[in-house]
Amino acid sequence: HILACSTKHDMELYRFMIEKYPNNLITQDKWGYLPILYSFLCNAPQEVMQLMVESHNTYFHDNALDWGRLIITLGEDNALDGIRNLFDTHQDHFPDQSINWEECAVELARSQSASIETFKSLLRLSDCLGMSPLHILVCSTKHDIDMYQSLIETCPKNLTTQDKWGDLPILYAFWGNAPKEVMQLLVESHNTYFPGHVLDWGRMIVTLGKANAPGGIRNLFDTHQNHFPDQDINWEECAVELARSRRTSFETFKTLLRLSVANRLDALGVEKWQGKVEDFINEFPVNEYTRDKKRARLLYSARLLYSNLASYEQLKEATWLLEIALWKAKIDECRSLSVANRLDALGVEKWQGKVENFTNEFPASASENTREEWARLLFSNLASYEQLKEATWLLELALWKANIDAYRSPIHGQSGEGRSHFRINCGVQQILPIVVS
Repeated sequence: HILACSTKHDMELYRFMIEKYPNNLITQDKWGYLPILYSFLCNAPQEVMQLMVESHNTYFHDNALDWGRLIITLGEDNALDGIRNLFDTHQDHFPDQSINWEECAVELARSQSASIETFKSLLRLSDCLGMSPLHILVCSTKHDIDMYQSLIETCPKNLTTQDKWGDLPILYAFWGNAPKEVMQLLVESHNTYFPGHVLDWGRMIVTLGKANAPGGIRNLFDTHQNHFPDQDINWEECAVELARSRRTSFETFKTLLRLSVANRLDALGVEKWQGKVEDFINEFPVNEYTRDKKRARLLYSARLLYSNLASYEQLKEATWLLEIALWKAKIDECRSLSVANRLDALGVEKWQGKVENFTNEFPASASENTREEWARLLFSNLASYEQLKEATWLLELALWKANIDAYRSPIHGQSGEGRSHFRINCGVQQILPIVVS
């Protein structure tokens, strides 16, 4: 202990002490600490650390070090270099001895003496598998939402940190069926801190498929639908990749196929076709093929499924275009009828003839713009005729009323003289004064 705490490090003295008294390597002081802790804490030279590690593995290879206690002690002393030294030593010489990073982070988060920089430094470290504390937390069976929030707020980069396989923490959330509130927090945090980051959905689907995690694929599908609809997924490419994998089960493959075509089937909206696709997936045999034949069958079935679906989509598009054509023809028919009805309402043969001649003179080979201008001009002229007819009717009505007023004047009296000159004669003397007034 004393030698590790000194500022001078004599390698010969270290070797003598260890060879003479190897038990000193695992002897605890009054606080329960080993000499190696003070080597981390005091940044002992590399050769001293190498000697202590090799000696520990030689004399006490079955004695696992309490890495969590070492990390917490260094963290409470805010020994950033000590934590990094410990981390490197663990990675290089004790990779098989586990570290519960979650417990260490929680303990330091509660500590009054650990600084925020020390806490951040701990969160940035990854284990021998390249997993950040967020990876490890997502993989755990206990999910403390406050711990998630603290980890993400302190070091948001953990959200996009890849482990040694290139996987992000969110993949393990899908894989382990993390609680809904955890998934919500991961998604919202990702969109907040990394709004432009596009997730590799295809890679995650293939990874979950090879791990035969159909539940994880469903979780991924729902998350993509609800929160990342603008990010593309090449489902067909994923299906082909999994069809070639020796590890993918039939049930996992069926789940993938159902999800991959779900949106396209909904867009088709044809129950008969939807039923055919579902029947095609359900009829996959399970145990009829050897491994190699099974892979060939999956690959053939996947390509056939997407080919059939593409045919349905083309047929739906052709049907839609036909409906548009019929609808347009119906509109043209209605427009024709509407012109005829409006001409009948006008009741002026001269105007009716002009509109008919205008229609007959329409050039058969006119361009789209010319046809549009011609149609607009036709309805504009028709509207002008209708306005003129209405104005003429109002003028006639005004003249008629003026004529009545003239015959009611003192010159003609109230005897009813001159009623034969009226354009309309009701034939009832008692009613005429009331109507006029």
